[in-house]
Amino acid sequence: MWRTFHCGDARILPAAQQTAEPRAGNLHDAPAKTPGGGTLERRDQLPPMRAKLDTAERPATSGCSWIGIEATMKSKKFRWWHGVAFYAGVQAAQWGLRLAVRKLREQQSSEHRSNDREAYLAQRLPRYAPPPVAFPIAWSINSVSTIAGGLYVLNLPKRTPGRAQFLASQAAAWVLFAAFSTAYFELESPINAAAVTAAYTAATTVSLHAACAKMQDKRAAASLLTTLAWLLLANPLGLTQAAWNYDPFWKAGPFLEPPAGWVR
Repeated sequence: MWRTFHCGDARILPAAQQTAEPRAGNLHDAPAKTPGGGTLERRDQLPPMRAKLDTAERPATSGCSWIGIEATMKSKKFRWWHGVAFYAGVQAAQWGLRLAVRKLREQQSSEHRSNDREAYLAQRLPRYAPPPVAFPIAWSINSVSTIAGGLYVLNLPKRTPGRAQFLASQAAAWVLFAAFSTAYFELESPINAAAVTAAYTAATTVSLHAACAKMQDKRAAASLLTTLAWLLLANPLGLTQAAWNYDPFWKAGPFLEPPAGWVR
């Protein structure tokens, strides 16, 4: 398998294509010898068809790069159905954890447990708190966007700077996502909800830093924008819920009384 090494406006030809004698004319037209015994041929000396093909082979980036048959772009390893399977696995883990904790708590107490909507509305909420129906809509959008971004980054070369950090922080974020409903609703703990939201925000921020500062990839960064926009609302909401309401799990609170007119 042969390779052609491009560098600037010249290229090193394989031994089988090297010319044996210099061209007549100006001394500058003579092909130069390389340390390895190859011939350095100027681009302006290539026949028209070879020059055209050579130009087409060159990548858009500057500098030197190996070009050859093995450099052909491979098909994507991770496709959309991998994202669907991943999301199904996250949902299965989320509900498996919830049901396990619910069964354990039912064995310890016979108290009636409210559903998620009732538990949310039963708390003292700030006026900017979104209605319950907004949560599944927002997180469906966020999940599609972040999974698409994760698949895109997975398909990048493994040595891409920042790729490993982006994927590791996103893995942590998905673990927190799967644990949120159990920490908040099953354990009836607004303090847990605020803590998990803050940790999720930290993991997403690390992913954004990796995408912007290390990968310098706008597409990877854009996949996090809807989640970050939602977190700008979710963090103040979580903190006010933890501060204004009693936490049965930790047997603590409320820590602050809401100002007049701030409760929804």
